[in-house]
Amino acid sequence: MAEKTDNNNCSICLNGFTESKIIECGHEFCVKCLEDYVSKVGKDNRFPCPLCREDVTILDGGIKNLSSTGKVEAVASKPCDVCRSTSVAEFQCVNCDKCLCSSCKIAHDSFFSDHYVFGINETANIQKGRKIFCSHHETEKLEFYCQDCCQIICKICMMSSHQDHNTPKICDYETKATEELHKLKQQLDEKKAEFQNYSDEVNKKINNMNESVRTTCAKIDQQVKTICDDVTKRGEQLKLEVNSTCKEAELKMKKIADDTNKLIVQIEKVTENITNILNADSMHDVLDALRDTRKQQDVCQSHDLTMPCDVRSEFDQGQVITSTSQQMLGTLQILRGPLEYSFSPRLL
Repeated sequence: MAEKTDNNNCSICLNGFTESKIIECGHEFCVKCLEDYVSKVGKDNRFPCPLCREDVTILDGGIKNLSSTGKVEAVASKPCDVCRSTSVAEFQCVNCDKCLCSSCKIAHDSFFSDHYVFGINETANIQKGRKIFCSHHETEKLEFYCQDCCQIICKICMMSSHQDHNTPKICDYETKATEELHKLKQQLDEKKAEFQNYSDEVNKKINNMNESVRTTCAKIDQQVKTICDDVTKRGEQLKLEVNSTCKEAELKMKKIADDTNKLIVQIEKVTENITNILNADSMHDVLDALRDTRKQQDVCQSHDLTMPCDVRSEFDQGQVITSTSQQMLGTLQILRGPLEYSFSPRLL
């Protein structure tokens, strides 16, 4: 049997199509090549596809009454449907019905390992929406979903490696899976809002702390003007202390805010992907997205939302006495907490 060739050639004779016909699985062949093939391997009005081995029924009227498709439309210059940049699509996913550039294919394959992706230049006359075959059992269609393993499986897989698992039919699990994905998306949206509020409160603390730093430094400068040159050095040391101490606290709190904002961006990407999946109305995509969405939920749940304590500085001006320069300049205090309020994250 001939291997796959380019999409303008018959996979049996390896030449250009002559009165092409398309069979149930979506593969295309010359009518004469298909008739010769069926005469050799066909039995009881059925025959296996020369490429994917799917069982095909010969309808009334025989091969000549099959649908004629002509040459496949060239799509080599089609742009990528995902990044929508100037990148030219090199692949196409049967499940998503999207053309992908090489970069987007890598990301796509990491999320949807069970999808069937073929090169644009391969023989790819595959009907939209046809069922995908099991990678372990090439003649078996993926018709079940293992809830224990979060994996789409075929009948043979269900009776062997998944025999003790909960494996409903995909059509029976559709409503539950869609509802769960909607619920997960809603919970992630709520968690995003909670993280945003947390980040805003942290930034507010930073602003209040910096305002206290500016006020304290102004008081120090005012006091230094009234004393002799011998206390100027001490005054500069106090300013350095208040700035360095509060700067250290600021860096720690900014890191908390930055980490939280990164998680917010990550949630936005996940929820956007979920929206696209739900809009595409593909149950395979919904099921594939469940596992990664649950993981994202766990990451959100484990994120520490303990509010950092307040950090501010105060300066108590001392009485100007020439004999005691330090007493004249005053005493610096760095105040931390207690918290003015508590922030308790709501669990998903």
